[in-house]
Amino acid sequence: MFSTMHLSALSKRLPRLRLLIASLLGLLFLAACKGQETPEAPTNSLVGSYWTEGTGTMTLDFHSADRLRFVLYTGSTQHPTLTYELSYRVEGTKLLIDDYAQDTPFGEAVIVRGFAGQLEGRRLRADFTTTSVELDAATLMPRFRPQTLRGYLFYRR
Repeated sequence: MFSTMHLSALSKRLPRLRLLIASLLGLLFLAACKGQETPEAPTNSLVGSYWTEGTGTMTLDFHSADRLRFVLYTGSTQHPTLTYELSYRVEGTKLLIDDYAQDTPFGEAVIVRGFAGQLEGRRLRADFTTTSVELDAATLMPRFRPQTLRGYLFYRR
């Protein structure tokens, strides 16, 4: 059968043979995995997140990679007075929301203008202009006025 010489030669080659077989099995496994597509992680970590400032007057609800729901509550926080779907984009840690205003019988309502926010973990610091509602003393009708906010803080919930 096998002589001592053959067994000695085989035992010297056995570790190399094991390494070769393990390498081939590893390559076969990688080739099999490459054929299976894995779903990609969302490129925008804001999708599905909800942000609000301290008193709940404004909220940002990110429902897609480029659209969010902006809600501005005036008076009672039970009923939103302004709800809008707005476009946004993220550039690094900067969040930019496209300008949006609406003409009304009571004046232009600036929903968002010049929104530039800095994402800081679970906090968003933003500068932008939005609207405030005042009651005209003479006519008792509401009037929209632009309200500029600097360093305004939103928190991820």
